[in-house]
Amino acid sequence: TLKNVLCWADGAADKTVEIKGDATLRNVTAYGGTEAGLRVVGYDICACDRFTVTLINTIVWAPLSTDLSITSDLPDVTIKPTYSSYRTVDAVEEGADMRIIKSATNQTKAGMRPRFIDAGAGNFRALAGSPVIGKGVDAAANGPRDLDGRPRETGDRTDIGAYEYSPPSTTITGGP
Repeated sequence: TLKNVLCWADGAADKTVEIKGDATLRNVTAYGGTEAGLRVVGYDICACDRFTVTLINTIVWAPLSTDLSITSDLPDVTIKPTYSSYRTVDAVEEGADMRIIKSATNQTKAGMRPRFIDAGAGNFRALAGSPVIGKGVDAAANGPRDLDGRPRETGDRTDIGAYEYSPPSTTITGGP
């Protein structure tokens, strides 16, 4: 299980996260480089007949590649994303059964891409107006705090990704 984690492959780097068995990603931001943001791999070296990867409140984005890549030549692979943000999927099947269990709670359309403060500089906190703000599912399993130590469930609902949105503080230093 990965929870409240930022995984970042910068520029020409390899894939961000590679999974080869049962796993849960909860409140994770996986930002890919030239390969997938999340790569799920099943090969005959796996000691299992099938495995499931569950994504909850997770952002998977690879601006230079496919967000989610699934490759399997033996075990059956099931991907179960809910309340998550990803768009592109590349699945290569060679004798295995691969399933993505889709949910209406996911953000999969081009216009639903998360907007970050400055992804190029490694700041993956949500920018005001980002579609991931308040779109996650509230659950005790999310943990009480985000990656910055801010309380989860700030605002109406938990945000998708490793960070909860924090509006910029405003200070009035003078008057009329």
